[in-house]
Amino acid sequence: MNPTNTLAFALITTLTGSIGAQDPIPLARPDRIPIHELQIDRQPAQIWGAGRDYKVSFHDGMNFVPYLGHDYPVNQPFGWTTTSVRIGEVELLTGSPPRLTTSDFRAELDLGVVVEAYDLLPQGLEQTFVLPRRPLAAGPLVVTGALATRLTPRVSEPGHGALTFVDGHDRAILTYGAATAVDADGRRFAMTTRCVAGTIELALDAVAVANARFPLTVDPLLGPATTYTANMNYWSVDCENATAEGTPSHRVLHAFSFESSATDADIVCYTYSSSYFGSAPVFSDLSLESTPRVACGYVAATNRWVIVYEALTQSIRRLRAHVRTVDDMSVGTIVNSLSTPAGLHDWRPDVGGTMFNGNTKALVVFQRESLAGSFADTTTSSVMGVMLETGSAFGTWNTPFQISAAGNYDSERPSVAQQAEGSSNGFWMCAYQEFNNTLAGDDFDVVARRVGAGGTVQPGQWRSDFDNLNPAWHQLSPIVAGYEGRYAVLFTVVPVATQPHPTFDFGSELRLECFDWYEGQPLPNPTYDHPPIQLQATAQLELIPTGLSFDTQSRSHWAATWLRNAPTGPQALAARCAHNGTVLEGPLTAFAATAGESVTAASVTFDR
Repeated sequence: MNPTNTLAFALITTLTGSIGAQDPIPLARPDRIPIHELQIDRQPAQIWGAGRDYKVSFHDGMNFVPYLGHDYPVNQPFGWTTTSVRIGEVELLTGSPPRLTTSDFRAELDLGVVVEAYDLLPQGLEQTFVLPRRPLAAGPLVVTGALATRLTPRVSEPGHGALTFVDGHDRAILTYGAATAVDADGRRFAMTTRCVAGTIELALDAVAVANARFPLTVDPLLGPATTYTANMNYWSVDCENATAEGTPSHRVLHAFSFESSATDADIVCYTYSSSYFGSAPVFSDLSLESTPRVACGYVAATNRWVIVYEALTQSIRRLRAHVRTVDDMSVGTIVNSLSTPAGLHDWRPDVGGTMFNGNTKALVVFQRESLAGSFADTTTSSVMGVMLETGSAFGTWNTPFQISAAGNYDSERPSVAQQAEGSSNGFWMCAYQEFNNTLAGDDFDVVARRVGAGGTVQPGQWRSDFDNLNPAWHQLSPIVAGYEGRYAVLFTVVPVATQPHPTFDFGSELRLECFDWYEGQPLPNPTYDHPPIQLQATAQLELIPTGLSFDTQSRSHWAATWLRNAPTGPQALAARCAHNGTVLEGPLTAFAATAGESVTAASVTFDR
């Protein structure tokens, strides 16, 4: 759990010019996410918000969850329920259920005589108790809250100061306090904080209460004890290309995840103008069930974004989707899950949109495991597809179908081109890696198949030539992109002798292979099935592809991004390639980590 700052960069390039056409634009990790509702599958709405290093929910009392990063095993929530507010011997709480109201960054609980409020600050959650009028009572003011947490205070003796809460290994997780009372004249009175038997008491002596002019406000601060690693992961980006560049509605969507802990990740989506100004959060899933993988796409016919990601509920992996119009700048609330039958697990989603105005569907591809009980990656995985109808307000899932070949195969890590072909008879290109379990010592091969606009797998397939050139090498983690008959697949390779059946993504070479497969042709055009071009090679397993995009105007240029876990530190790299995969410029080191930094994700899209 090393402290770090998380920052995103947009590297604007011109595919027909220089890859360094503009300096990188820093896209700061959001300081705050407004308080909003999240309704999953018509269940009662959850209420969430977030600061820079924490998230907080209010649908079941106040529950504060610090971001602890992917190295920390579990979440460490901290729940508070106010049980008493008294002056002297007089209890001010009426016993009625509190009434919750929220605005962008403030939640209020009306407790009757007392208003309990929470303000989302970038650095922490400010808790306040406001007594608007002096009660008809005398004596000390004592606020008591019951805690719901596995954490314990490092020091529990009463005093004026912050309490540090630690885990079972004495690691500092969060701080509470120091509590101060502020009266109507701005005078500040130190309060005593005591934690005992699962409760916190905040006390102001009787003399201070008598001298204070009401309203009187008590304001402790709840925040992470240290800024831990909460990396962005699985970055996905797409561009709304239905309107001309520079128009107000022409926007770019970024979808990414933060790891709260090793068992919980949050999905966050921001939209930017094409010049990367005017950012706004438009969707987030901060629940305790989301997982890191997320993908986004655009459907021109309905002018809507499609956001698809994983969730882990009751040990079952399933897919969730959120659909929203491009011009809607509010934080979205409605999420629909793909129904996953018992004994099946769905994960590793990708989504392809369409520029054709006659097709209102997006294609979601994903990996499915047939396994009773808790989720696991099996050696008999299949690649599936499902059409997501975006014409309805919140998106409607159709029936899933199998894309990968039937039989005893292990088919994994599917990818789909960002856009379908531009007609009613068009198709999406889907690529994945395939292992034949019936062949001893087989290698993973990269395969591509077409899925029609009606959601049917079309005949024929493309298979990488790398398998013929190097039959004892795995081809892994493919990413496909292309449009109007011209396609490319970015993948990494590793010798079978090194990894007989790899379960990870990294390889020692990165390859780009281009091919033509036009609408109406049963098979790819062999004349334009180009050899796989090496973009980078390393001595160790250090390379993983992360993004690929196609210039739909020139139809002759590709941009690829990948990560390298180099011995000197992780790097994000990019290259500009010609229509046959030949490198025109690069590899360019877009970002190289220094001490205390990391690089965890990279993605690319084309803005026409």
